[in-house]
Amino acid sequence: MHFKDPTRNTYAYKFEGFDKDWVFVGARREAGYTNLDPGEYAFRVKAANRDGVWNEYGASINVRILPSFWQTPLFYILSIVHMISFFYGLHRVQIRINVNRTKKIGGTIEFLQNNEHGAVIFFRGKLS
Repeated sequence: MHFKDPTRNTYAYKFEGFDKDWVFVGARREAGYTNLDPGEYAFRVKAANRDGVWNEYGASINVRILPSFWQTPLFYILSIVHMISFFYGLHRVQIRINVNRTKKIGGTIEFLQNNEHGAVIFFRGKLS
């Protein structure tokens, strides 16, 4: 490494577990990654001086990417429970609607059967 003129140093990095080969970036001293899967990685950096002599050992840091909340088992379980609860609630509402309809029909039939004068049917409109 040449510390009097660090702009002439060149760098390469590798994100083990993601990159297959070293990424040579010249004098740029930054790296960026997006859309990494959750897991364990090792970020390695090596440098060369102005004469092109590489430090093959370099430096490294272990990185652990945690899953997003929607990628966790707890989220999957809660989603399944939510879906089951939703469809169960929808089923209960449908049953309640059917029970109310049956009560209305049952009340009408009771009235027609208990009518002393027989079944009376009312029509609206013309009879032909």
